[in-house]
Amino acid sequence: MNKNKRADLLENPLFKNRYRVLAVPAQAQQDNPVAKGTRHTIANLVIAAILFVVFLVGFSLADPSAAQALNDLVTQRWDSLMQRLFGPTLGPGLAEKSPWILARAGGIIGYLLLFFSVCLGLFSSMRMLNRFIHPAGMIHLHKIISLLVLVFTVFHVGGLMLDTYLRVTLFEAMVPFTTSYRPLWTGLGTIGVYMIVSIVISFYMAGRLGFKVWRTIHYLSFVMFVVTFVHGFTAGTDSTSSWMQLIYMATGFVVTFLVGIRIFNRPGRATVRRKATNRTVESGS
Repeated sequence: MNKNKRADLLENPLFKNRYRVLAVPAQAQQDNPVAKGTRHTIANLVIAAILFVVFLVGFSLADPSAAQALNDLVTQRWDSLMQRLFGPTLGPGLAEKSPWILARAGGIIGYLLLFFSVCLGLFSSMRMLNRFIHPAGMIHLHKIISLLVLVFTVFHVGGLMLDTYLRVTLFEAMVPFTTSYRPLWTGLGTIGVYMIVSIVISFYMAGRLGFKVWRTIHYLSFVMFVVTFVHGFTAGTDSTSSWMQLIYMATGFVVTFLVGIRIFNRPGRATVRRKATNRTVESGS
C-alpha cells in the first residue's frame, strides 16, 4: 500500500483516530459507483427479505395446509433430483439421508467459522496480529469468514427443511420458537441467523451507518456466539458425542478467555494509566 492510499485510509471519517481500521480508503468509497450500487442492492434485498417474511407469516397463518403442501412439494422435488442423478437404486437412500448430513455438516462448519470470525475480530481489536497481517487485510478476511458463516447457515437450514423426519417448514425456519422439535432451543438458532445477516450487511454498509452504529451492531457477534453455542449444545444431535462436546468446551473457553483480555486490556486504558502515572510523578517532583 503506497503512502497516498495509506493516508486516505487513515483519514477516513469513520475511523480517524480510532483503534481499528474497517473501511476501504475514503476516496475509493466516494468515487467508486460500483460500491454505491452494491449498497443500494443490499438495501433493496433487505427490504425484499422483510416483506417476504411478513408475507410468509401471513400465508402460513391463513392456510397452514397450503404451507405444508408447499414444503412437501420441495421435498418431492429433492427426491426426484436425487433419483435422476444417482438412479433408482442409490437415489432414494441419498434423498433420505443427504438432507440430514447437509444440516449437520452445515451447522458444525458454520459454528466453527463463527468461532474463527469472533476470534479474528478480537485479535484485530487488540492488534495482536498487526505484525503479521495489515489491519485492512484483517478486516477483509473477517468479512469473508462472516459471509461463509452465513452460507453454511443456509446449508444447515436448507438441510433441515429437506429432511423428511423433522419436516421443518419454511415458516418454522423463519419464525423463532415455532418448531415442534425443541422450540426454545431451535428458536435461538433462528435468532442467531438474523444476527449473522445483520452483521454481514453492516460490513457492506459501514460507510453509510457510521462507526458508532456499526460498532453497536458488530457487538452482536458476541451475543450471537453465545446464542449459537446454546442452540448447538441443546438442540444438536451430535451434542452427546464426546468429540462435539470437546469442540464446544474448547471454543467456549477460548472466546471467553479472549473477551476477558479484551475487556481488561483495552487500548485506551494503557494510555490513561500512563498519563495518570506521569501526572503523579510530576506532582511528586
